[in-house]
Amino acid sequence: LSLSGALVIPLITGKARHRWMHFFVALAIATLSSDAVLHIIPQGHDHDHDRSNGEHDHNHDHDHDHDHDHDHDHDHAHNIQKRHVHRRILLRLTAVMFTIYIIYFIEFVAYYRKNFVHSNDVSPDNDSDSSDDDIEICCGLKSRAVVILFGDGVHNFVDGIAIGSSFIHSMKLGLITSIAVICHELPHELGDLAVLIESGLSMKKALILNLLSALTAFLGLYTSIALGKWNMQMWLLAITAGMFLYVAWIDMLAHLKHDGVHKDHWTIACLLQYSGFLTGFILIFALGWFEEQLFASS
Repeated sequence: LSLSGALVIPLITGKARHRWMHFFVALAIATLSSDAVLHIIPQGHDHDHDRSNGEHDHNHDHDHDHDHDHDHDHDHAHNIQKRHVHRRILLRLTAVMFTIYIIYFIEFVAYYRKNFVHSNDVSPDNDSDSSDDDIEICCGLKSRAVVILFGDGVHNFVDGIAIGSSFIHSMKLGLITSIAVICHELPHELGDLAVLIESGLSMKKALILNLLSALTAFLGLYTSIALGKWNMQMWLLAITAGMFLYVAWIDMLAHLKHDGVHKDHWTIACLLQYSGFLTGFILIFALGWFEEQLFASS
């Protein structure tokens, strides 16, 4: 995917590029949020209910070997088990919410620290020179390119964790999550490549650096596999759902709304965006609806 920009960017130029991004970003929002709500979060609930039912059936078969005087104790134990399942679900949903809050806090601090430093560095005397503050840092890389590459590396690391934790749970969930990641990585990689080229890098150098930043996904994958050996896959899925919901509904949706209003007529923006929304939702919904036929062997 990090090399996809070399094929796509030359084909869409001018207004066409901007309008296609409406569709791609909306597609990413729909696939990420649909995967989190329709697949990842319910998987954790099903896991807890299966454990509860298995333990209940075991206790039920065991009780048939005893007198009926033990029925009350059995019901009491079953109620305790149901309470524990409910609390496990509540804690995992709390992990989803706190993941959203933590990511927002990190972005909030990074954004305001950047603006604070920038406002202190810029004086009224050199205000005219501050419009182009993209200074060269090293090896021909300007500050904007370095920020893009660092952010892309962190982003790909998170994607690796999401894919790894999903495959640990099941092949079906892993494939669906991979599709969601592909759909949201495509506009992300196109946008990053465009920024790198605009910062002065050649297409070849931008592609190589973009590919290197994508390798952090393997680090995230191996991290999730290591944590999965400690039976933490349900918590990793909860964190993955929180990350997907934040990226889709808070980060990308706000950007899409602001970008669409200022650069295109609202009817064109609305048509392109809702085409992406519907395409992404139908894709993820269909994978869930026909999962028995598609993943019968997994």
